[in-house]
Amino acid sequence: MGNRYYFIPVLSIILFFLTLIPVGVYTENILLAKIGGFLTLIVTLIALRYWFYVLRKKSNRGSVVKLTTNDVYLLNKLYPFIRGWGSESLAITHGRIGIVLSEVRFIKNQTDVSREDAIRFSFLLALKYCKEDLLPIAKSCIPSEALEKVYSSLEFNKTMSFNDCVSICEQIELAKYMSKN
Repeated sequence: MGNRYYFIPVLSIILFFLTLIPVGVYTENILLAKIGGFLTLIVTLIALRYWFYVLRKKSNRGSVVKLTTNDVYLLNKLYPFIRGWGSESLAITHGRIGIVLSEVRFIKNQTDVSREDAIRFSFLLALKYCKEDLLPIAKSCIPSEALEKVYSSLEFNKTMSFNDCVSICEQIELAKYMSKN
């Protein structure tokens, strides 16, 4: 089956099963209508799963890292000002952190950084690229030195809005530090 979606054949099958419903009701054959509805549902679910599988395969993305309760606690400890953010801003930030954690490798002295440092740096990158749909630094290695300077400017702030934090993180210069995995 490969990387093709097969929209036309699958949609015509779904349409055929969907037309069985009114035909069954019109001819007073309720069993035909029920079978048509059931088959429409099953084929639609299978098709959606297949289409998402192909999309995931084509996009070359890894699975997104889900932040644990400990990770969220660590974020609140490192950046106390995020407690004042709205739930929507926090949800967006947590999702973006998960994407960064899954696609970027952070290194320090030729080895991977600790989980705490990875979350700290992912927070900065998630805010730097929060206005972009795709992460332009995917599949990259970033040394921790590139992010230390911005982190120190955020570290001692007790009150900062989401937009203020984004504007500070947008100043991170990564081009000279980055290398591909």
